[in-house]
Amino acid sequence: MTAHRTPSHPQPLGPADPREVAGYALQARLGSGGMGSVYLSYTRGGQPIALKVVRSELADDPEFRRRFEFEVRAARRVQGVYTVPVLDSNTEGSAPWLATAYVPGLSLSDAVRTYGPLPPETVLLLVGGVAEALQSIHAAGIIHRDLKPGNVLLASDGPKVIDFGIARAADVTALTGTDVRVGTPSYMAPEQITGASAGPPTDVFALGLVAHYAAGGRHPFGEGAAHAVMYRIVQEEPDLATAPEALRGLIAACLAKDAAARPTPAEVIDACRALAPGRTLRRQESWLPAPVADEVTQRLNAPPPAPTPELAPPAPAPPAPPAGPPTPVPVPVPSRPPEPAGRSRPRGQIALAVVAVLAVIIAGVLALQLAGGDDEGGAPQGDAAGGAVGEGGEGGEGEEPADDSADGDRPPQHTDPDAPYYVAQEDVSLPLRAPIFHEQHNVVGGECYEANVTQFDPEELTVQAVAYGDFEFRGLDSAIRYMFCDDDSVVNDGISFTPELFVGTIDIREPTAEQCYAAAHDAPLANPVPPDDILRGSSLSEGMGICVETATGTLTLLWIDRVEVNPTNRDLPTYVTTATQWKPNNE
Repeated sequence: MTAHRTPSHPQPLGPADPREVAGYALQARLGSGGMGSVYLSYTRGGQPIALKVVRSELADDPEFRRRFEFEVRAARRVQGVYTVPVLDSNTEGSAPWLATAYVPGLSLSDAVRTYGPLPPETVLLLVGGVAEALQSIHAAGIIHRDLKPGNVLLASDGPKVIDFGIARAADVTALTGTDVRVGTPSYMAPEQITGASAGPPTDVFALGLVAHYAAGGRHPFGEGAAHAVMYRIVQEEPDLATAPEALRGLIAACLAKDAAARPTPAEVIDACRALAPGRTLRRQESWLPAPVADEVTQRLNAPPPAPTPELAPPAPAPPAPPAGPPTPVPVPVPSRPPEPAGRSRPRGQIALAVVAVLAVIIAGVLALQLAGGDDEGGAPQGDAAGGAVGEGGEGGEGEEPADDSADGDRPPQHTDPDAPYYVAQEDVSLPLRAPIFHEQHNVVGGECYEANVTQFDPEELTVQAVAYGDFEFRGLDSAIRYMFCDDDSVVNDGISFTPELFVGTIDIREPTAEQCYAAAHDAPLANPVPPDDILRGSSLSEGMGICVETATGTLTLLWIDRVEVNPTNRDLPTYVTTATQWKPNNE
């Protein structure tokens, strides 16, 4: 699975986030990913929990529901000191969810990025604890399959392994949904990449990668595009030079290409004990370096973001006007468009609306200024970023600004500060050019290396052309990709998008942000759109739109103005589109 992306701290709920799930009042947003979104809540007794809500398109798949229920039952059997338990779940409702204990720790990835590699004594305690967590997970019949630095939390009482709650159980066949990704590419074992069967040794390989990252501060197979790292994982030996020499033997054993040659979690624990001072693993309160321990303590004691109230307190009535002077004539206030179902406005926005109405009643001139001037309390003003694919040839990379004649440089339009969204960019010309097809490519594990790719970034409104798997390939967290490999074994051949995105179609030329949001969630586009559908024009055609919502809540409409087919490029269509982008109005 694709792990939920957890920010450094809990974030306030966004305009599209629910406020309550199955009686749990949601307090903050913890992250999101291909499976859904994660929220902070509390049990009735006051225990903090991380509540994970499954995406609607997955919830509508009966096969996914069956496997999800099986895996949740298996996850609830996991009992271990270094695992985060599943406390509650509902796999039958309209929106399946599960709740785990909330650990306000610092992820290993954040710790190393901020403070650098950990000392060897800490790494041994870390690896020994994670290996013990794997023992607990494997004993319940589960393979984690997505062990990585972001899924290891550093708490005051030791490491905690998370996100095994909806991993595949060991005896369940592969998930085949179009939008389910199992594992993070750069932390996969060779057998995962090549499509062979996975087992407990798969998690041990990932533990070796995690150990090297913790001790050496980098990935042992290098950085760059995920697919280039995957190639090196399968074909090359790891570079362990940045890890302390005393730990290299243990890390190398975990990273053996042959799964049968890797140590078991129990053997990893024994090796850590043998390397530890006094040949024993004994965790003290100061097991973490002082800067890391201090930040963990701060997170433990920090309160969550204040919940978003549903209603503001009544505003005081305005004073009665004195007798004599004429009463100013009220200026009509434009009505606010309806909000999507299930959304509520933050208290600050409602209070501002009340104050604005009172100001209109008392001083019509002030209301006119508010209606016509800039909203200084809105999102930051800035130049719009539009882009078009450059004519760089096969595999070349080009990124250009949008046509200067378009209105893409128009500043954000805060026409209504109380609306859920504001227009950030509009009338941006974005031609999604067909990738140039050529026969020279290699297919490994369902991935088409060296094929040309057109990649669209819905946050920045840019398009680039690169070669898939090349070092210049930018593996964006949120992207729509257009590739033509002409090979039935390729997983993402056609038009695909990353799991963080909600993508759907719409037939309204100038929709509201709310209509685009609904289309992204309720009219999902197949992922991927296969090449045959692209060539026939059965999924995407002139006179229709593509609505995209990103993990940050940004909405983008790509309206297809026309489709240009190139007979010299296998009849692949280029989609000439006009983009409109909305941002959440959280100010």
